[in-house]
Amino acid sequence: KMKIVLVLLIVCLAIVAVVHARSINHAKVHAQKMQAYAKSLGAKADPPLKEQWFKSQMQDHFDPLNTNTFPQKFFVNDKYYKIGAPVFLYINGEAPLVGQAIQYGELAIIAAQHSGLIVSLENRYFGNSIPTKDLSTENLKYHVVPQYLADLAWFQKWLTTSLTLTGPWVVVGGSYSGATAPWYRIKYPHLVVAGYGSSGVVNPLLHLPQYAKVIEQDINEVPGCHAAFSEVMKSINGYLAQGVTGANTLQKDFNICQTGYEILADTMTFFFDITNPMIGAAQYGYQKDFCSTLMKAGSSPYNNYIKMFVDNFPSNQPSTECSDIDWITQNQNISFPVSEGDRSWFWMKCSTFGFFKTQNGLWLPELTFDYLQGACAKVFGDVAAMPNVAWTAQEYGADKPAGDKILFVGGSNDPYSPCDVNPINSTAIPGQPHLYIYQGSHCKDLDQASPTDSIYVKNVRKQAEQYISTWIAQAYTRKA
Repeated sequence: KMKIVLVLLIVCLAIVAVVHARSINHAKVHAQKMQAYAKSLGAKADPPLKEQWFKSQMQDHFDPLNTNTFPQKFFVNDKYYKIGAPVFLYINGEAPLVGQAIQYGELAIIAAQHSGLIVSLENRYFGNSIPTKDLSTENLKYHVVPQYLADLAWFQKWLTTSLTLTGPWVVVGGSYSGATAPWYRIKYPHLVVAGYGSSGVVNPLLHLPQYAKVIEQDINEVPGCHAAFSEVMKSINGYLAQGVTGANTLQKDFNICQTGYEILADTMTFFFDITNPMIGAAQYGYQKDFCSTLMKAGSSPYNNYIKMFVDNFPSNQPSTECSDIDWITQNQNISFPVSEGDRSWFWMKCSTFGFFKTQNGLWLPELTFDYLQGACAKVFGDVAAMPNVAWTAQEYGADKPAGDKILFVGGSNDPYSPCDVNPINSTAIPGQPHLYIYQGSHCKDLDQASPTDSIYVKNVRKQAEQYISTWIAQAYTRKA
């Protein structure tokens, strides 16, 4: 029991740390979870996977006159593989790809059941897979979903030949890649026999006020936590009301690089950063751990929150001892490499998806649409001043996508659930089962299994495994 608690603590701290980034990014979180789990195994952890490269990926799949290519990183996990078995293509998504992402979690369980191979290709414009010399707005024109789906198709063709793979392929992903996985199945049905999208944000919403409402619902599940966090916000607002003197106190308490004057001049940026630990913990189902620390006896919720914030994030700037919260200026950096792909992901939000998580200020601090959307123009100029969500919805079907043999999994505690497929619609579409986890958090089904998982999580995983097994069996039957 003690070992289970220790593993959960390590994973929880990893989540709290990663969400201190300028955005809560699922691919980063998944990598952190799997790396934390591997660390908890110690000497029993699987050996690290070898970093490999697809050296001739096309820069532009839709211009026959553009012959530029770039190297794209990938990993292969053959721990369970037997010749002729299925291949599971994991779409990593919006962060640098790490090998542990395909060594653990539910995908590894499914692969083991089928003696399958697991492969993953790093998304263009993240990590080391950059098709242009920098991340300038002009060069980001190649950073669109159709290009990445084509990347996957050409990579799949090349790897199939290189490794002499004969089994059927299944594509899997979570969050952003929980959308691109079904889209890949829809776009290239001749290449993959099934798709699995966990918390897939297939429905691009420009304005997402529902996100904050679900976060509040999640925090309300822990008695006293809502009131405790409200007390934290009350203390912060009290300091802000004191003007520069109070803002200087906040600057010192939160160990922020910006001055008190700068905090007062841009309170939305301040709140955007400092509320991320609570929001991230709720999004990923760690609200009990977060709230336990927040309400720890012997100190005020404000002081507990400060300690949690500062202890986990002593600095996000290697050359300083403070935390720079000016995420807009940071995302204006076009050089390569850049930290964790934040500019690349922000480009996708500004150009394609939206997902502007506004807050009305009634509980969480106010974040307006103008502030979030305006950041797009500040970072990328007029080219991406307003996301073209209508194009994305039209291209891929929004919450009513086409295609069959596509599994969608969502959760009632997932703040991105409005962007998932509509369960009512999906039940009317043959071949698109939608499983819903009661009190399920974002992409919970793809996590590493734990004895503390609820019966609802366990049941959905079993059902998901059954669907995938059925579709794989059908593929072998057709092949015969």
